[in-house]
Amino acid sequence: MANHDSILFLGTALDKPYLPRLKGCVGAAKVFLYVDPISTLYEVKSYCAKRGITAVITTSPVLLSKLLPSSDSSKPPSIDNFAGSLFQKDGLEFVVVHPLEHTQTVPYGTFLLKRYISKLVHKTTWIAPPEFNWCVLTPSNFEAEYAKASLATLMSVDIETYKQNLAIRCIGFTSYHISSGVPITRSVVLPMDSEYAMVMAEKFLSTSASKILQNGKYDISYLLRYNLILHNYLWDTATLMHCWYAELPKDLASLSAFFVRESMYWKDLAESKDLETYYLYNAKDTFQTLLAFLGWMAEAPQWARTNYLMEFPVLFPAILSEMTGIKR
Repeated sequence: MANHDSILFLGTALDKPYLPRLKGCVGAAKVFLYVDPISTLYEVKSYCAKRGITAVITTSPVLLSKLLPSSDSSKPPSIDNFAGSLFQKDGLEFVVVHPLEHTQTVPYGTFLLKRYISKLVHKTTWIAPPEFNWCVLTPSNFEAEYAKASLATLMSVDIETYKQNLAIRCIGFTSYHISSGVPITRSVVLPMDSEYAMVMAEKFLSTSASKILQNGKYDISYLLRYNLILHNYLWDTATLMHCWYAELPKDLASLSAFFVRESMYWKDLAESKDLETYYLYNAKDTFQTLLAFLGWMAEAPQWARTNYLMEFPVLFPAILSEMTGIKR
């Protein structure tokens, strides 16, 4: 996985005053600058082909919309949402970054810009993620999928809820174990639509795997409404990030962009009216939670690990206090 030596920065007119901020972020790569309007992806491909460019850094909403598949959404894609996302198209790699003004207006703006650009200029420093595969749990495939999940040493868990009555709509699980030196993952989504689903949920939540959640207090609070107990909750990605980079965003999309080279923003899938797509969104939530955990473990210094050992145990009395409430 060779690094890219020639890169195009394709920005907008708003980036012009901040172009010097790129200099310390691109390593030894040669960078071409382009901030004029574009209308087609072909223009970008042609520009790159003539100059031997193999990768593109962009802040352009127009280019982002060209990279994405067609969508039913009336809203244009947001650069802020997709910052850190990597696209591979027609032999080129594209990394979306915040507008360069971000380096002046946000305290950690330059740090994130350098981090995202390293996906192109320092590719070998990023861990290779395991393959994503998933299915919807049903009574017919439950036993086979539960047998796979029972092998897991790690399992990330995430719930999705209805907005109206705050009932659990579905629960996602991604299991992880290593077999013959190869990491194996499996993501499943359980629709909470029957009494049998409660039984299936309880069995998955009770496996011996170390559980990983993203801001797990939320999930546990809802599970307790169903008398569902999560066993062996040891890791929380939001808390992990707080123990290392307390100032940085800790939502799951930001953690994915920070820790996963091939990260691709997926949260817009939650808006889909197609049930299968919604379940895919839940599956990707758990998969990205697992990847954020693996990335943190690969990079975090010892002092951040020590912080976690002090910080994480506080979650449990906090959950108890929230569930008990205050007599007033």
